[in-house]
Amino acid sequence: MNKTFENLNKEKKRRIVNSAIEEFASKGYKSATIDNIVSKAGISKGSIFQYFKNKESLYIYLCNYQINIIKDEILNQKEINETDFFELYRYAVHTKFKILKKNPYVFKFFKTLYLDDSKIAKKWLNDISMNKNQLVLSFMGDYDKTKFRDDIDIDMAIKAIELTFDGLSMKWIEKLSYENYENDLKSLFDEVEGYINFYKKLYYKE
Repeated sequence: MNKTFENLNKEKKRRIVNSAIEEFASKGYKSATIDNIVSKAGISKGSIFQYFKNKESLYIYLCNYQINIIKDEILNQKEINETDFFELYRYAVHTKFKILKKNPYVFKFFKTLYLDDSKIAKKWLNDISMNKNQLVLSFMGDYDKTKFRDDIDIDMAIKAIELTFDGLSMKWIEKLSYENYENDLKSLFDEVEGYINFYKKLYYKE
């Protein structure tokens, strides 16, 4: 992708992005085709290669594009008066899944991404996991560390929490169905509450 794509008029850019998201969300990386994408977007096949080198570069762009949508919405909804770590974490997790609910193709894209066995999907997921859950932690800001017990390593505790919720997110991305989303989401939030209460008792002062 080059600056030419970013400089496109908003309407054309939106058509290309939405058509590509729909195609990859419905078929996965391997089965999605550039032909279908350009047909839905109403552009020529040659023009899309002016913006993206190949299908892989378009796919990576979409992965990052949608992560940024979630990140921006979470940060925009931050309750700036809250400093309790677990209240912030609870809010961030809930907000992330509610955003996916509001954006059906984003939800379907990430569900397909997590289930995709292509090398490019696995590589992107591995790369983003290396960022130590920055999507949520960037939302946390300067949380109140004085609530944590004095005899624990706070950084190690945070890593344990990250690993738990990373695994939980992957599990529920696979399990959630858009048709039964409300009931599935309630079950997810119940499980989130259980882990938050567990870690709060484990790591906070009495």
